[in-house]
Amino acid sequence: MKKLWFLVLFPLTVSAQKADTLRYLPYLQTLVKNGKRPLEFVKEKLSSHPLLIFDDGLHSAADPFVFYQQIASDTSISRKLNIFLEVVPSNSQKYINAYLNSPVCDSTLLFRAFQDDYSTGFPYQTYFDLFKTIYHVNQILPPNEKIKVYAVGFPVYWGGINDRQDLAAFRDALADYDFHMYQTILNIMLHFQGAERGIFLTNTRHAYKAISAKNGQLQWNCNTYFNEWNPGKTYSIRINNATLFIESVKKLAPGTSVSAAGTERFNYHFDRMANGLWDYAADKYNNYPVAIDINHTPFGTDAYVGNLMLNVKPGTKMDDAYDAVIFLKPIEQMQQTAIINYIYTPEFISELSRRYQLLYSQQEIDQQLKEANVKTLRELLIKMHPYSAEIVLPQVTHLSDINQWKNSKITP
Repeated sequence: MKKLWFLVLFPLTVSAQKADTLRYLPYLQTLVKNGKRPLEFVKEKLSSHPLLIFDDGLHSAADPFVFYQQIASDTSISRKLNIFLEVVPSNSQKYINAYLNSPVCDSTLLFRAFQDDYSTGFPYQTYFDLFKTIYHVNQILPPNEKIKVYAVGFPVYWGGINDRQDLAAFRDALADYDFHMYQTILNIMLHFQGAERGIFLTNTRHAYKAISAKNGQLQWNCNTYFNEWNPGKTYSIRINNATLFIESVKKLAPGTSVSAAGTERFNYHFDRMANGLWDYAADKYNNYPVAIDINHTPFGTDAYVGNLMLNVKPGTKMDDAYDAVIFLKPIEQMQQTAIINYIYTPEFISELSRRYQLLYSQQEIDQQLKEANVKTLRELLIKMHPYSAEIVLPQVTHLSDINQWKNSKITP
């Protein structure tokens, strides 16, 4: 009886292994056949597309910015390059100019650019490291070939936001966020009529080519404007990272404060693409870093996953969102940026005390004071913004098993 059981199971096991191989092999073959070194890939794509749009997956991820520093350091790519930053409001351009034109590398000149964001500051070490790299590269480039950096985020004027009605009006205006970035970049790129080249460093919700809603209407974002109105001029590249899966709309208690990004309105988690197939194939290839064009490949034909997934046209694919993917390293090794505290000067803490009372209700502030075991708002703000070193990206520490795809007939 035991012998018969073995004879029956053995061919089934072989068959299962063969089926698994047939599932991941097309992904692996795509990497083997089309994979290129990312810097070579970027150089090639810039020769055919004036503007490359990079989705870092998570602004807090450190590894994409190591790669961006490599782009800046390679003057065969970065000479005369325009670098566009989503996270810095466009009315902070003067601080960027002051820094890049300073006779000494002085990061304090950038403080205001990262203090005056849409909330309580943007304290990511990665951006300061990128600026430092650009500054030093520019010192060896002729004046007419230096890298230019542009803030293209929606402008924010905290001096004119004096109550919660002002704040609500400002957030309503953010409906034009993506069009503002599109028009700002388009003007700097001379409407693609000249020889300008650029890279746009942004995040998921601004990098999609053409994602349609269930009713068939396009869900417009910055790259959608480019894709529809300036076809062939942009090329969208996703850095493989923990991917956002939106589960449902969250029911919030009346009066709950939400951020400008609005993630508090949703139940969501981060996980691997295609139940782990992307990561599994990349690990099998094991030739990091690698970049691939995903159009007309298994990566591209996988179902779309991202922040719009609750309302997408049936059959929407990843190559409707992106043109390419770069695998920088095994996803489990992705790092989170160090969080700096030096932009939180005494003057900025005072401004934050005012700003915080617009962003949160008194009840919410009282609860935060209690949880932090402090008595004053100033103490809370100082305690909330300590320096923290680079660590493994928290979103990749809770991923599903990389072999999950073996137990799933349909990838997400």
